[in-house]
Amino acid sequence: DAIYDGKTVLLTYSIESEQDLGDQPRIGGYLDIKETSGGSGSQHISKVGENQYVGLITGSRLDEKDVDSVNVKWKVGSISIDGTEEKVKGNWNFSLSLQASDNEVQFVDQGIEQNGVNVTIDKITVTPMSFIVYYDQLVSKEVLDKWHGIDVEITIKDALGNYYAGDGNGGFGQENYMSWSKTFKKLDPDATKLIITPSVTLVEYTSENHGGVEITADGETKTIAIPTKEGKGREEFEM
Repeated sequence: DAIYDGKTVLLTYSIESEQDLGDQPRIGGYLDIKETSGGSGSQHISKVGENQYVGLITGSRLDEKDVDSVNVKWKVGSISIDGTEEKVKGNWNFSLSLQASDNEVQFVDQGIEQNGVNVTIDKITVTPMSFIVYYDQLVSKEVLDKWHGIDVEITIKDALGNYYAGDGNGGFGQENYMSWSKTFKKLDPDATKLIITPSVTLVEYTSENHGGVEITADGETKTIAIPTKEGKGREEFEM
């Protein structure tokens, strides 16, 4: 079964196996949303009975433009048995064409600035099963010069006291300006106000938490040096 909320495809499935696949087998294959410039996703699978499993896999478009329908392919080449190196190989291919569910868009354009970081809530899209928050992150030159990485997360509660769990859909942009979106669970129909709190993490890159290589013209690899910056360790603050 699959649903498309205008940003994210959520696909649920079940597996009945002739052998025990462990408590949490791993599926080899991610959702491929066609005609998109990039995407992100996640997956989870659980054992619900003897050799029976249910799973959830998501795929989110990174494109800024909203589209009313998507074509999705899911190619599964193997299932890894939990706790072993063994794989069940196969050729399970699925093709789906999904229309976006009904949704209501509310433009917000409200933001906050603190310690050289500006976060603006652009809009919120509400669907029957979820709501999506689109937000922008603008970072000052002083912060960029001091820190290697600047990450912004948002947490949401409503005026009734409900907290909402969410999954990030990725983002796009440049070093000082990024656009993100995050999908949250179904909105309480009695909620009239959302309180959105951005949290900022400033990070120093080291050889332990960051790295990259450059491939030269003759095929050799060369480690990319991490530039030295003033910020050390990590700092966090809530806006």
